[in-house]
Amino acid sequence: PRVLQVDWRKAPYEKMLEICRKAHHHPEEVICFCTGTRAREVAAAILMGADSPEKLSRMTGIRTGCKVECIQPVLRLLNAAGVKLQKPPGYQWYGLTSTLWDLPEAILGKEEYGKFYFLKDKEVMEKIVRGGGNE
Repeated sequence: PRVLQVDWRKAPYEKMLEICRKAHHHPEEVICFCTGTRAREVAAAILMGADSPEKLSRMTGIRTGCKVECIQPVLRLLNAAGVKLQKPPGYQWYGLTSTLWDLPEAILGKEEYGKFYFLKDKEVMEKIVRGGGNE
C-alpha cells in the first residue's frame, strides 16, 4: 500500500494552529474518517504549499475515500489560510456551506430563534476548538 502523509511537525506550529483555529477545527480533530487525516496535517500541507483540494489529496491522502464528508473541512482550512479558490470544471466540489460560524450576530441572540441554542452551541464549539473540552 502507498501511504500519503505530511509530517505536521515540520510546519511552523503557531501558524498551523492559527489556520486550524480560524477554520474552527481543533488541530487533532479527524476531518477525514476514510483516511484518518487530522486538521493539523492538512494545515501543515497548506503551509508547505498545497493550495487546492486536489493538491491536499496528493500530499495527505485526504478525499481519497468517499470524497464527500471531508471537502467542507478542506475548504474551510484553505479559506482560513487565505487561499482563494476557483471552482474546478465539473462537479468535484462546491463552495462552503453555511455553519454556526457563519450566522450573523443579529440572528444568534434573537428571541424567536431561542429554541435553537445558537449562542450556547457556539460557546461549546469554541471550547472544543481551543482544546477546552468539557471544562
